[in-house]
Amino acid sequence: MKARNLVGTGIAASALLLTGLATTPASAIPAATTYASIEAGASWSISNPARYRVDNDHTVTVGLSDAKRTVTVKVPAGSVEAGDTWQLFSAKGLLSAEGTFSGPEATAGVDTDAVEVEVPHDNSVAGDDLNVRLRINDSTGGGAGYEVDTDDVGDLTVVRRTLFKHAGTDNRVNFSPEPYVNAVHVQSTLIRANWETRAYKGYAGRNVHVQTRNPVDVPSNYSDVAEVTTDAAGKVDYTFNVSASGGPTPGDDFVGQVLYNGNATSSGNDSNGDYVAAS
Repeated sequence: MKARNLVGTGIAASALLLTGLATTPASAIPAATTYASIEAGASWSISNPARYRVDNDHTVTVGLSDAKRTVTVKVPAGSVEAGDTWQLFSAKGLLSAEGTFSGPEATAGVDTDAVEVEVPHDNSVAGDDLNVRLRINDSTGGGAGYEVDTDDVGDLTVVRRTLFKHAGTDNRVNFSPEPYVNAVHVQSTLIRANWETRAYKGYAGRNVHVQTRNPVDVPSNYSDVAEVTTDAAGKVDYTFNVSASGGPTPGDDFVGQVLYNGNATSSGNDSNGDYVAAS
């Protein structure tokens, strides 16, 4: 680590001045990066699969098993050196990660490592802001402690995973009949992880988007046909007429899906697309 902060070291700093370093021309002294400046510029982020609809890089979706994710630690470029190590951990022990900066990583000020986020034992944790601490050890500092130690890097939020399920298959929705003439029946169930019982349960009263797209369009190009509410068991059970839906062109094949956007305690999710042929 290139940080050398002499502020507040008292006698040691005075001794350096008395040995003549103070008379060295300013141009000959390299600009030092202080530990405080590394703390001020440090940050972290964690990844999520795109289908979980998480738009915050400090939020992680967790189902019934420990979530395998990628965590990234950033510091000002060039402020650390190869061999410097870091630790990142959260309140309640749900997130714990560590790594070592390589030469290229130190130059860029970025290190990325795999991590597992533990399943909480209490559903009430969902949506809470959990304090995160980042510590960095100066491998050339000679000390056993961490010269950089800060909890001012943003909190971690853990949310409960949701997914759609139909006929025993995850991420599935069924549009029927096939081939269709006009009326199309949509069926799926939105379920949510219960961390306390370690099981998925139907998620009632949620607004779900029934969507369609042209088969030749990119998968992100869905448009809404309707917004429906899941019943007490989390089921989506809806029928629409293609001729009046404003969605697919009557008589054309289409792909359908269902989408839930999530909330403060639970992830979003979308089903896989279901190809529906016209008669």
